[in-house]
Amino acid sequence: MPIEGTPVRMAIAIHNHQPVGNFDSVFAEAVERAYRPFLDALARHPGVRLSMHWSGPLFEWLEEHEPSILDALGMLCGRGQVELLSGAFYEPILAVIPPWDQQGQIERMNGYLKARFGVTARGAWLAERVWEPDLPEVLARAGIEYTLVDDHHFLLAGADAGALREPYWVESTMGRVGVFPIERELRYRIPFQPVPEFLGFLRGSARASGEIRVFGDDGEKFGIWPHTHDWVYRDGWLESWLRSLEERQAIEAIPLGDVWEAGQVTRSIALPAASYPEMMLWALPAAEQVRIEQEQHWLEAHGKPDLARRIATGTWREFFARYPESRRMHRRVTELSAKVEHAGRSCLARTQYEDARREVHRAQCNCSYWHGVFGGFYLPHLREAVRGHMLRADALADGLQGPAVGWTVERGGEEWRLKSSRVSVGVTLDGWGAIVELAERRRPFDFACVIARRREAYHGRIEEAARRAAAQGEGSAPGEAAHKPETIHGSIGVKEAGLERLLEYDERPRYASQEWMISASDVAAAGSIRDSIGRDPARLRFAPTRGRDTEAAPLIALASAGDPRGTIEKEIVPGRDEDEFEVRFVGLPAETWLVSEWNLSLLTAAAPGRRLLLEGKTRVACAPGSTGEADSVTSMRLEDSEYLHVALTLEFEPAARVEWSPVETVSLSEAGAERVYQGTAFLIGFRSGPEAGSAPIRITARVGEVGAGL
Repeated sequence: MPIEGTPVRMAIAIHNHQPVGNFDSVFAEAVERAYRPFLDALARHPGVRLSMHWSGPLFEWLEEHEPSILDALGMLCGRGQVELLSGAFYEPILAVIPPWDQQGQIERMNGYLKARFGVTARGAWLAERVWEPDLPEVLARAGIEYTLVDDHHFLLAGADAGALREPYWVESTMGRVGVFPIERELRYRIPFQPVPEFLGFLRGSARASGEIRVFGDDGEKFGIWPHTHDWVYRDGWLESWLRSLEERQAIEAIPLGDVWEAGQVTRSIALPAASYPEMMLWALPAAEQVRIEQEQHWLEAHGKPDLARRIATGTWREFFARYPESRRMHRRVTELSAKVEHAGRSCLARTQYEDARREVHRAQCNCSYWHGVFGGFYLPHLREAVRGHMLRADALADGLQGPAVGWTVERGGEEWRLKSSRVSVGVTLDGWGAIVELAERRRPFDFACVIARRREAYHGRIEEAARRAAAQGEGSAPGEAAHKPETIHGSIGVKEAGLERLLEYDERPRYASQEWMISASDVAAAGSIRDSIGRDPARLRFAPTRGRDTEAAPLIALASAGDPRGTIEKEIVPGRDEDEFEVRFVGLPAETWLVSEWNLSLLTAAAPGRRLLLEGKTRVACAPGSTGEADSVTSMRLEDSEYLHVALTLEFEPAARVEWSPVETVSLSEAGAERVYQGTAFLIGFRSGPEAGSAPIRITARVGEVGAGL
């Protein structure tokens, strides 16, 4: 038992992060509502000492826009109040990037901390606390002595819940590292429980003298999470907490490094692949999330909370299985990283190599690869930012291999790419032969960055809220104002009435140039191309043409298979210059529609400078995220002359029928559930006449720059 009157020791680690590509306004709001007031409050209490981790994207933004924050942080480090933790600089999931990038990302952070603050970091923060068994070697090789993950990891390893108030050794084949367990109960109480009650909890739950209680969590919960700014600052929670820490009112705050220096690690454990428990649920398919949550609640209600917490759920890598678009991007960046690393071993252009390596590291930022309450998979601007850095790295890597002229074809295991200095067209070889990358390489920007609509576990809560409102005869009534904020893991807000009507789900990916062959009678019976297709998968499966000499030719030749009506040949070939390429189809039977769906995006459904223009029998000018249809269309153009400064023009031969509609998802963030525009689905239909013709169908695509700032 602890000695009466002895303060409980608490190691506090605050993690501050903003993802690559986030809006400047989001960074600025985080500075003013969380980071600056927290540092100001900490400066007023010099007796409080703790650990902090700031991610590389946040450091870079602060260097450019708010260096005074870094100066204030440096002052706190200089007087011994703040221990800075290292980590992978651009906040990748460390376990899923190549070994050379694991080392390089940590070295990049170590170098920055040393140059900016004069700090040699010994501890590290792991992005999303994602642990895999080979990480001890990775961390030890980079000079890291200790890290921290959730007590959940330890429970899944069979640890005694009563013995998780000290660091453990964790070993892999070639290294070991100290690991501190983060106490879940502290994460849920700080800063949501009034300080006197929190101190009472600490005193009442203390077990032994010398134990260390570890709190490690996001700094954004001190001002950015819903309702927290007023609670933490205006209502005085933070001042009260810091004052109690400084006066050692039952609690003493110490950095992780002090604990590491003072104590001998006596226990060892083998941790499984894990993350914090909420993340491990989010990684599962929606139905499984709901089922396991119900089982956990049942166990808790029947007095078995410890057993509920030991249920093993998903691992972070399962997001790649749930979201094929995320998996494809991860493979693309990983292959590109290997290409850069290979080129770097022999090239003399060290500056260009280092620039390419930095762009790869930026493209590894984890946020756009997954989704839960956090995670930016459903946020187009974060996905596009990662793609932009990947495309910059791709261009630099091509340059390392020497100057290229004209068009080339890169043949990979899962996709081929037709590339010029201006355009990159990625074609999947998974049986569909669709375009998964349509990039303007100079800006850079990928028009094909659109994702499918999928059911998420929280959609059921949105539907239930709508049913309750309908039963009560109400619209979307606001909730009652809370006396204090709640953790976002226990509540859900709805930012727009009627979201339940948007809960539609796709059975196909949202690629460009995926095709159907439909009889004219079926289209006539359905009334439109859209209704004849629905949300079903594309029906034409394409594979690379066999027996044709295309090795030396800069083209991608495909052919359909398995359709009794015949074979459709599809070629993706260079156009008249390096800005243009062409998709050709040959072999359409008589009285048949060939429908090619192109899912495309300018990131925003409607904004100044963003337009959709269609030319043909009639001229149409509208917002990119509108809904419409037009016959005898000879060309369509998506352009943004205000922000992205890019344009994509598709020309049709013969003239086509075009039907278009937005692709919108309902996703969840800290602020609540909301509608998010992902892109626009363009159904481009070509109808053959009474006799099958030999003239090819052509879609000519041209990318370019437009507007000011070129």
